[in-house]
Amino acid sequence: MTEKRKMFIDLDPEPLNPTENSPFIWATLYHPLVAGNIVFSDSDAFRTYIEARKKEIEWSKKHGLFHTIFVSEEDDVPKLCLGNTMTPEKDYSFVGIVFAIPADIRYRYHLSRLSPEIVKSLQERLAGEFDAFNSWVQGDSYCLFTDLGMEEGDITFGTYADCVGEFNASYADKAILLDSKGHRIDTGKGDSDV
Repeated sequence: MTEKRKMFIDLDPEPLNPTENSPFIWATLYHPLVAGNIVFSDSDAFRTYIEARKKEIEWSKKHGLFHTIFVSEEDDVPKLCLGNTMTPEKDYSFVGIVFAIPADIRYRYHLSRLSPEIVKSLQERLAGEFDAFNSWVQGDSYCLFTDLGMEEGDITFGTYADCVGEFNASYADKAILLDSKGHRIDTGKGDSDV
């Protein structure tokens, strides 16, 4: 039997905030665990910003691209929740809002107008970004890399489930998956020979 290549999954040493390159505005008040792509140190500056962006926020609400962001720290694990009001769910604290600026989206994607199809794809992207942001806040940021190390070879970043899924889809027939200590991870795919 040919020896299988070794691949590793480990915590991402420098996870990137998924809102940094977002086409949406993730405006948050300062919170030690949650930081959007615009962070305000005080509520007065936050309110002034919201007032200045009232037109874009109304457009976003009309098109399903506006949400309030809440955080819960139950069991010492932060968890985000999206809402449509400024009133948080039970056990959640308000930390910010997410919305779109139509002119910025048209410019970014070279569009003359935002058709219903484009708006639907933006809604789907926003839902995906929220999932990625929530995973990042919870510390679920991993990397999958080859036995060549993180500097060389294939590398995938994402949640633990993303990395295992990429391993199963692309490498399970020719590699084994190990954790950072060299212990085999059973992904349910491939054989069990080490």
